[in-house]
Amino acid sequence: MNVLNRYDQSNSNEKDDLFGHVAVFDGKTGFLYGGERNDRSIESTPLLEPFESIPMFATGAAEQFLLTDRELEVCMGVSFSCELQTQIERSLLFRFGIDEEEFSHVASTSRWGVGVTLGKIGLAMHLQQDWRGIVHEDHPVNCVTRRTVSEMFGVPDWNRLLGGAKLFCQLGDPFFNMFKGERRRATKWYSLLQKSGKAPVLPWLVWEDGCTYSAIWHPQKNVSAVLYAPGNRDVARFIKGKKALIGQLHKRHLN
Repeated sequence: MNVLNRYDQSNSNEKDDLFGHVAVFDGKTGFLYGGERNDRSIESTPLLEPFESIPMFATGAAEQFLLTDRELEVCMGVSFSCELQTQIERSLLFRFGIDEEEFSHVASTSRWGVGVTLGKIGLAMHLQQDWRGIVHEDHPVNCVTRRTVSEMFGVPDWNRLLGGAKLFCQLGDPFFNMFKGERRRATKWYSLLQKSGKAPVLPWLVWEDGCTYSAIWHPQKNVSAVLYAPGNRDVARFIKGKKALIGQLHKRHLN
């Protein structure tokens, strides 16, 4: 895939961060593109934040707190306009019974975005009525999240670039089967992911910020790609690279 070679010619991680690390996974053939140097950690980026929210749906916490679609989207890592975002975050704090000032202090130390941190707090209140220590890796909620996603998708290292590509590859019918009879909850999560993502490049679906990361997948073909360029600030360059990547995916897997 020529576009992948284009992204893989730089001699330093700094250049890769600027022009993009790429991983592609084909779930039907097991084909995986992405060199060892490209398999970097992406756990501190919003790229995989929607998956952090899966236990919120799977355990029934979202239903217990009667969360609205917008509140759920915020818990998945979606950002709205500043005023609306603040309103939704305060609504979530009220539903979970959390003091705003206390939460602000904790959120400032969290490696996740505010919305995802709120979702984890909601899950903690649902499971154990206690959210203290939520930012620590060994907190029960974080352990449950890692275990749930790893077991559902069969991807132990899902917070790395290649693992992320494998996660998005399984979205579609394989994903719905993972909820073990709770297809309704799986459908809710997936529909919000599609709704919250950037405009799809049909038949490809996209989850991205439009500048530093983009996950692209085809729900029927079980093919996905992740483009990750944390050092990039040039939106036009990122869009050009994403379109070239989609073009190569389309040519290889759909023609």
